[in-house]
Amino acid sequence: MHKVNTTKMVEVTWSSPKRKFVGAGKEISEELGRKPESTDLNERHPFDVEILRIPPGKAPYSYHSHSAQWEFYHVISGSGVVRHEDGTTTIEA
Repeated sequence: MHKVNTTKMVEVTWSSPKRKFVGAGKEISEELGRKPESTDLNERHPFDVEILRIPPGKAPYSYHSHSAQWEFYHVISGSGVVRHEDGTTTIEA
C-alpha cells in the first residue's frame, strides 16, 4: 500500500501572464508514483487526484475537455461554478 501525508507535500502555484487563471495544487497521484509524462499504462494511474486551491473570483484553467479522462470535484470549503457542455453547475462545500 502506498501512503502520503498531504501536509508534508509541496504545493505548486501557477498563474497565467495576466492572472486570469490562478491556482495552487498538490499532485497526490504523482506523489504516489504516477509518472505524468509516461505513455506506459503501468506507470500511470486510472485517474489523477489533486488537492486544488482556487482564489475567489478566479479560474484555475481555461475551458477544456479530455478525450480519455473525467474530472471529479470534492469541494472542501467555499463555492464555485463549474462550466460544462450542458451549461453551468453551482458547487459548494
